Amino acid sequence: MMVRRGMARATQLGLVVAMVAGCGKGSSRPKLTAELLPPAAQPLMLVTSGEADVMAKVSAPEVTKDKAFGGESSNTFNDHPLMTIKDGESYYELWTMGDGPPKLGRISLRGEGCAWVNEHIAKLDGSRNCPGNRKTGPSGSTGYYCLTADNGHVVHVECSEHMIQYWVSDKS
Repeated sequence: MMVRRGMARATQLGLVVAMVAGCGKGSSRPKLTAELLPPAAQPLMLVTSGEADVMAKVSAPEVTKDKAFGGESSNTFNDHPLMTIKDGESYYELWTMGDGPPKLGRISLRGEGCAWVNEHIAKLDGSRNCPGNRKTGPSGSTGYYCLTADNGHVVHVECSEHMIQYWVSDKS
């Protein structure tokens, strides 16, 4: 069978386009749901929970606020005014994500660790589709994975033996 030169090029181009389309690291990340947050973080939810939600969750809060939120000093993260609510060795950080009041952007839980992440997040298809060139997946006693928040932002999940940290970035 004879294949015309134009048809062969079109087929090759189609294959290249299909391969490139499937390679994007931002494609097909699992969606963040309540079940993908450790019990110690529930009922909080990144991107939607506010200060009142976090304060209702914690038992002995130590609150630090940027001047933009009525605090006495500068407290920022990536040039965003920040509110930090610490509860023992765990902490929660809130910042504005567009218009409106600050929302939960980071959760750091002491006590939980990679065993929980490996059981609930690591095995999900697409959880290693993180932006940038950082190594994803397990690495010794640590791990790094990504999910997608309701607003489309990336939720980074990092763990070690006794810690899990979730944080939101606007990188896709």
